[in-house]
Amino acid sequence: MSDPLNPTSLNRRSDTPPSPVVLRPAERKANARRWASVVRRWFRETFSREQLVSSLRSLIWVAPLTVLIWIYAEREQVEPATAQFPIEIRSGAPGQVAHLADSRGGTVLATIRGPKAKVSQAVEALQAGAPVQVFVGGGRQPGFHDIEIPTLIEADPRLRDNGLSVIGCTPPMIRVEVDTLREDQLDVKIRPDVAPLLNGPPLFDPPRVKVAAPASALDKAKGAYVEADLPPDQRSPGRHGPVSVRISVVGLAGPDVALRQSSVMATFDVRDADERLELNRVPIKMLITQEIADAYRVIPDRKFDLSVPVYGPPDLIQQLRNGDLPVKPEANFSVTSADVTAGKVTRKLEYVLPEGIRMLNQDKKEITFTITPRDGAQ
Repeated sequence: MSDPLNPTSLNRRSDTPPSPVVLRPAERKANARRWASVVRRWFRETFSREQLVSSLRSLIWVAPLTVLIWIYAEREQVEPATAQFPIEIRSGAPGQVAHLADSRGGTVLATIRGPKAKVSQAVEALQAGAPVQVFVGGGRQPGFHDIEIPTLIEADPRLRDNGLSVIGCTPPMIRVEVDTLREDQLDVKIRPDVAPLLNGPPLFDPPRVKVAAPASALDKAKGAYVEADLPPDQRSPGRHGPVSVRISVVGLAGPDVALRQSSVMATFDVRDADERLELNRVPIKMLITQEIADAYRVIPDRKFDLSVPVYGPPDLIQQLRNGDLPVKPEANFSVTSADVTAGKVTRKLEYVLPEGIRMLNQDKKEITFTITPRDGAQ
């Protein structure tokens, strides 16, 4: 027969927590000793001599590697930077030239994006190095064109080879002038300061030289020519040549102007060395219109120029000394209508000398004159 149900047990909740287990003092001491033994064993195994040596060996190469990885990550961090640098315009088509036609000049401000270290190096190279060459694509008609330049700047090796990009540019567009490259022949002439050393003009072979330049520049050039110089060792008196002499273009300038040859053959006759003669009194003459002379009184500070050095061949210097030359040395100055209100004017003297006699520019003097209205002049 089963036991009768206990009413108390029926009313007890099923989730009632069990009563705590109370350990006796002996059991608590045994548990403490067991855990202390586990901790000591873990400490001996973890911090043994072998474990410490192994950890130190790992640290020796892991720590530097970690630092290098951190430095690399820092250097490869993508950051933009700005750089200001000059640009040069070039044509990418044969037979054409291009140059900047923008009045704002050839300097741009660009924002460059890429790895931090490479951007820093590129900015320094752009600002301290050669101008960035911007190549204008071919197929354009001669005239003015507006072109976008950020992608053209990116083609510079200092940016392209480092994988850098231009994300902004001021100005973003520039105006360029495209022109046709043309060849013309120019006369070969001796340098003006060398001509007095020669007895007559030299003979050049060839007498004309081909020059390549923009068509518009050739059309505008007036009096352009090819200038020849004499080597210093070929300036002794007597006959010389044919010898090679270097040439350069006068009256045309720019990176697109080019000679088809760098020298010509020349035959020339160098006369005897010049002698120096000091002229004691050179009369000064005033050049003035009758209208100004009637209305104004002009008073120069002197009537003669004293101690004027001149140079020429020995035979001409002797004739000048003897007064046998048909042209007598004199100096003159001009009075213009613009001088009448100045009151006092200083002007460089212009000298008239016999043929074959010359002066040095540094020996030419100035004259000062006053100009006042005559009585009754308005």
